[in-house]
Amino acid sequence: MNVVIRWLLTVAALLFVYLYHRVGFALALLWSLLLGLGLLLVAGPLLIMLGRSVKKKNAAASATDPASIASSATTATAAATDAHAPPENLISPGQAHAESGKRVSFVPRGEIGMGGPVYGDYQLPGGLFVLGSYENGALSKDGRWFVASNHYSGNDCGFVLDCERRLLWQLRTWQQLGWQDNQLWMAPIQGGQPRRLQEVLEHDPQTPMDYLAIADLWLPRSFIETLPPVLLEPQRPAGAPPLSLHKRMPESLAALQDPLKPLNSTRYHLWLDNQDSGLLVLGEKDLCWRPDGNALAVRAISANSYDWTYHLWSEGRGWAEVRPWVAYLDEPTLVLGVPQSLSADTLRVEGMLMEHSRRGWPDSWKAVSGKLQAGEFYRGGGLHGKATIPGELTASMALRTREQPLRSFHVCLSLSSAERWLEYAGVRIVPTASSSDGQQGRYRYEGPGWTIDEALLEHRVSPDGRWWTTIAAAAAPALPQRLLALDTQHGRLHTLELPWPLLSLDSIADNELQAATLRGWVSEKKAEPDALRRCDVALSDPAQAVPFINTQAARGGLFWIHMQRIAIAPSGIEMLPDWRVPRGPVAANGAVDLLLPAPQGSDAAWLFGVDTSWHDGRLDPRTVRSGFLRTRSGLAMRDITPSLLWSEDGRYLLFLQWRNRWVYRSLKQDEWWLHAFDTHEHLLHRHPKPILQLPQLTEFRRGVIKLGLYRRDWIEPRDRPRPTKLPFAEIIAPGQRVALQEHQGLWLEKVELNHAKYWAAMAFPDPPG
Repeated sequence: MNVVIRWLLTVAALLFVYLYHRVGFALALLWSLLLGLGLLLVAGPLLIMLGRSVKKKNAAASATDPASIASSATTATAAATDAHAPPENLISPGQAHAESGKRVSFVPRGEIGMGGPVYGDYQLPGGLFVLGSYENGALSKDGRWFVASNHYSGNDCGFVLDCERRLLWQLRTWQQLGWQDNQLWMAPIQGGQPRRLQEVLEHDPQTPMDYLAIADLWLPRSFIETLPPVLLEPQRPAGAPPLSLHKRMPESLAALQDPLKPLNSTRYHLWLDNQDSGLLVLGEKDLCWRPDGNALAVRAISANSYDWTYHLWSEGRGWAEVRPWVAYLDEPTLVLGVPQSLSADTLRVEGMLMEHSRRGWPDSWKAVSGKLQAGEFYRGGGLHGKATIPGELTASMALRTREQPLRSFHVCLSLSSAERWLEYAGVRIVPTASSSDGQQGRYRYEGPGWTIDEALLEHRVSPDGRWWTTIAAAAAPALPQRLLALDTQHGRLHTLELPWPLLSLDSIADNELQAATLRGWVSEKKAEPDALRRCDVALSDPAQAVPFINTQAARGGLFWIHMQRIAIAPSGIEMLPDWRVPRGPVAANGAVDLLLPAPQGSDAAWLFGVDTSWHDGRLDPRTVRSGFLRTRSGLAMRDITPSLLWSEDGRYLLFLQWRNRWVYRSLKQDEWWLHAFDTHEHLLHRHPKPILQLPQLTEFRRGVIKLGLYRRDWIEPRDRPRPTKLPFAEIIAPGQRVALQEHQGLWLEKVELNHAKYWAAMAFPDPPG
């Protein structure tokens, strides 16, 4: 019977898969359920009658079979012999532990979630350790056995330690019942006969884990095998003095508050020429010999310091600290790494410059001690920053974002002078001076046949290495406004003066650069800003940016930081509009602001503030996006995806409104609703049913709408859209019409009238000529 049921389920599953690609998820599921129910109603009674007949025949045969009778008797006898219930006077593990009179200590290592159960290590008498347990362990009354759980919510015997023989078992399928006369009674978690601990261990197939001694501790062998070695003897050039790395151990580990901390430590004491240098390193990677063996560079910390610095040992001179790289507060962070090479005059170390990536652009910007600091969220179309603590803003305004690694450099430190520079792809970046307030450096970029003087460290390089872009330094108290772009192929430097303060650069992609510019201030605090509710106090004079920020920060509110698109070409660099004109159909998850002219130029649709569905600052190209839609004729709506189409006569605009299941809590999955604006009658037409797959509007001709449906909420090359057609008459039916309400030349839904002033403040862009 089970075989027949599995066969019916297989047929229903295959039918569902076939229909899913033909008619969609909902209809496929419905037809599969109906077929399965029909087969069950027809075949069910026949299967039941057949099963009863077979059962009667088997029972009659068993009753007369001598072998079967003997087997049943043996099984019953064995069950009666082995069935011994545990005593009724068992004591709990906690009581047994208390009666043992012995003390154990628990070293916490963490907790589940925030405020959840604590897990850690148990330290038992005699230096024994049980690692990775929860805080529910207990000793037996005589102190021989220790039992603890490896699950925070259960009473299992995840760890059973024989303290006398120092052997550890993991009995995760057994649970504790209680103790009697130093005997632990246990029962299978899934149900079964209770047994004594000794009986379980005798029949348990696993090999117990033994313990090894380190100092005055006893630890499981498997843990000891994972510990870093206590002594390292790195390779050295011929003729170099002896070098060794020692992990210094205290005389007693058991007496420490955390006895395992010295064992887990990866810091080694550096001994050179059989003498302790007083330096701590992380291993061989922190060492770099000069090829002749007469000098050694080390990245280390001293015994009483927390700062990693570079030290040089040379024959006849001993140890000396290398002058460090001078870091400024208001610059991208330069993270220094391990030494790479050592010559007679220069130490080259690994460096990682951190960038302010748009994938981490925030929505909250705080003015803290006169600096703008980033918060957590990004909103498409612009950035905002809270100014909660007023302060004097320096000329070199810092923008603190969640930084992303930009690229690896060689940081070159001269051993005979104070000269420092960066090397990357044949280009040297040399610091030449600092700003008058000491918050930023001034740098010179030196490439093969070209130089850039008086620039900031903030820069971006195109993927092919042809374009180097940076920001020209400005004299205090002004903020920089000039962008520099060097074409390394022709050795030509292009400049662009922006009408706003230039704060930071984004990466270059497709000959386009995005730059963060300060545009103004949002004084209202009641609602969270977005691409529609922008600044109401514009920065009119960029030269007065610092006083402007200090004044507005004292009042409270939000900065408006806007991402400006900039085109980079051999002919020059120029600002681009925030929108793009699509050349073909755009999927509903496109990450782009659009300006879509209607046929014959009768109207135009502007989609702005396109944002990702994830509210953690990520701009993942796979996720669904939505923004604000407005036509030049005044019709407007929000939560619209970039998939737009005009009718052939330019009267109707088709678009998709996305309803996120995390915002609309009543929804079980995301929905896309197909709408249409009637720009002549100022009506909103709605399709009666939602679309449950990621759609893409592809064509709108002769009253027929063509669209493709993707199986996932993101588009992959292997995910081919399923073509679908819809008659336009289904949308413009009388029952689906909503009359929009007029407000100062705009036509909005009733729920959107509260934001009418923000819509009115958005000047419609001029379409391309």
